[in-house]
Amino acid sequence: MAVEKIIAAKVLHDAPDHPAEDIKNDVKDVVVPAWIMSAENEPRIAIFDDLQWSDDASKDLLIHMTDYIASSQLMIVFAFRPDAQSPAQQVREAARSALGERYTEIELNPLDEDHT
Repeated sequence: MAVEKIIAAKVLHDAPDHPAEDIKNDVKDVVVPAWIMSAENEPRIAIFDDLQWSDDASKDLLIHMTDYIASSQLMIVFAFRPDAQSPAQQVREAARSALGERYTEIELNPLDEDHT
């Protein structure tokens, strides 16, 4: 997901005098409720891969989203490499904190030489 590109396009083309932080909040106010509403009638799964390379806007959106999914039928899968310095760790901690016992983590071991 490239939320920063959406925000940049909005700032450059639609609202050059509109603060980027306000636009990021507008995106959050639209995207998160849309995901939650999409799961009102039947369960949904959203998969976000390679979070270790997330931009700040995407990371912030996913962290914001974790506060709202605990009572929904939305399952979120965050896939990332276990790098302690990556933005994915902040998303992981936010999900773990917000979701409590609904949070499940599956850690995969690296492949050995014969399997790479």
